[in-house]
Amino acid sequence: MRMPKRLVVTTLGIAVAAVLFAPGASAHATTLPAVRAAASAASPASVALAGASSAKAVDPECKLFFMNQQGKPGGLAHISSFLLHHHKIRAVKINAQISCRRVSMHLLLRVTLWKTGAIFPHKVAGPTTATAPKGNQIKNQKTWKECKNSTKTTYYGTAFGSVVFRGVTYSASLQSGKATLACGT
Repeated sequence: MRMPKRLVVTTLGIAVAAVLFAPGASAHATTLPAVRAAASAASPASVALAGASSAKAVDPECKLFFMNQQGKPGGLAHISSFLLHHHKIRAVKINAQISCRRVSMHLLLRVTLWKTGAIFPHKVAGPTTATAPKGNQIKNQKTWKECKNSTKTTYYGTAFGSVVFRGVTYSASLQSGKATLACGT
């Protein structure tokens, strides 16, 4: 049975839109990551910031990663113990960090919190931005959303980071692994 040409074009258009507007698709790097892990595969713990530089350029050796509650790489979305104990707010939170071996300029770290949906993911919080004019480390610990109920929901984060070192911009994006939490937003 042949499908009408209009139906085929419409179906292809919907499929292309689904790919382009899903987090992780090659779109605007400030809110959507260039690195996307499959749902069953483990996400990388960290990614090195890369720049378009010549072979002779010195690399600042920067890493972008999601932090766990102890500040180590490999973090996922979690219920924030800090907000719960200090502010009596039960919230889902994601933390990210850029750490460089050499002091760099114009550090930028943008983080967004997402939840999975039936068809498309939904943005929950962010993007929040942390900046520093100079340094070798920057953290973004302000991306969170208060829980409305205890419905089990799956969350993940996306991060984009960039630094300037000796006139060259180094950047990367990363998506965290998924975590199912008793926190409906």
